[in-house]
Amino acid sequence: MQIFNLIKKNYKFLIFIFLLSYLLRLFLFNLFLSKNENYITADSGAYKEFALKIAQINNIKDNFYRLPGYPVFLAIFYKLFNNQDKIALYIQIFLSSFIPILIFILSLIIFPNIILVAKLSALLSAINVGFNIFSGLLMSESLFIFLFLIFIILFFRTASCDCHPELVSGSRNIIHHNKNIFFAGLFLGFAGLVRPVGHYLLFLSILLIILNNLNFKNYKLNIKNNFKKILYLILGFTIITGPLLIKNYIYTGHLFFHTLPGKHFLYHSAANIVMKTENLDYGQAKQKLVILLNSEIKELENKKNITEIETCIIAEKIAYKYIFSHSIIFIKHAITNILKTAFRPFSEEFLFIQEKNNINNNLSNNINRYYLNLIPILNNKYLNLILIFELIYIFFIFIGFILFFINFIINKNIFNDINILSFIFLFIFLSLASGFARLRLPVEGLIIILVVRAYALGYIRCNLCLKKKHIF
Repeated sequence: MQIFNLIKKNYKFLIFIFLLSYLLRLFLFNLFLSKNENYITADSGAYKEFALKIAQINNIKDNFYRLPGYPVFLAIFYKLFNNQDKIALYIQIFLSSFIPILIFILSLIIFPNIILVAKLSALLSAINVGFNIFSGLLMSESLFIFLFLIFIILFFRTASCDCHPELVSGSRNIIHHNKNIFFAGLFLGFAGLVRPVGHYLLFLSILLIILNNLNFKNYKLNIKNNFKKILYLILGFTIITGPLLIKNYIYTGHLFFHTLPGKHFLYHSAANIVMKTENLDYGQAKQKLVILLNSEIKELENKKNITEIETCIIAEKIAYKYIFSHSIIFIKHAITNILKTAFRPFSEEFLFIQEKNNINNNLSNNINRYYLNLIPILNNKYLNLILIFELIYIFFIFIGFILFFINFIINKNIFNDINILSFIFLFIFLSLASGFARLRLPVEGLIIILVVRAYALGYIRCNLCLKKKHIF
């Protein structure tokens, strides 16, 4: 109830944040993304094709390559507005404008009653370049972040009580927390239908519930309650994702969410190894792997029809063969990609669009050239200003994260911080095959909250030091 009271008290601020977010997103969309179909990028074509099939109810059962969550979202508006991309994106922009408000609520749950941290986190989220760019792209990021934040709010609503055992007492509170964790599972299921990370998040959440149990003095008595939480979380997740798994099993005989991983590892991790070991460019390396994959499929097709999931498995086997035989190259490439995901500016998406989505060495060099030397490389002067702004913003976040780690070492009650860091590191670690900044975007809100709190604690400590000096 306390959080709802704080939301009511600060409703004017939240309306301002929503309007600021909405206007910034609209400005960027109309300035650049809406022109020449710049909102079509990277995976947009696959999402759009699937969405049109859903809208027309045409051959839906044979689509296994992409998860159905975002295509269903698009299909609803395609059906209502005659396949108009821009109308669907305007609705997506409106929905994504609530993200800073969700970050405000999340901040209050993680760090109760620290209203200044919540307000500054919401403000930084509203002007965050990544949130603003991806709200106007035909990509799944905004919808996933919206659902993921609701999941994480409900999860931390329970986990924060695990980190503060004194808040948990009485059967009514336990029932309330079980409801929260069940609904967290439902929203995790919805998010898991948009991006293929739901099962990883489920495993991590279960692990954190178990670890947070150790924070209780009488933790043995609490095992039963945590076992119930885990069951409720799994139940909520399974209710949403179960039908997809059953459908895939019925049509293919395999349990899986989608068939992207095989070709993803083949055309990213394995391709990089081929480039390094055989001195080829990316296009040549990929072509070699395509030929290898097709030859293996052809060989098996002489015996039986190959399903899409079996093609995925074959691609994975080829990729793993390269990865295990050149593990040092793979590890170096993985670490490089993780660092790229952690530190690259979201504005790189403008470069992908400008270069017609050709992700090659020249494009990577262009990004590095701008990032290191502040050389304008975009055709639009306003976009170059956005790039410069984001570099300053990233520097601010980087310094704040250093302050956070200093506080993390000093602070004795670290369970809350471990919970947050676990989600951040999961998303960044999952980027080991392809180092794009957008892969860290779902946890950008958590990063902002930690950074703002670190600056706030630093400011308070500086004031205390100055007062002590003044006394003496």
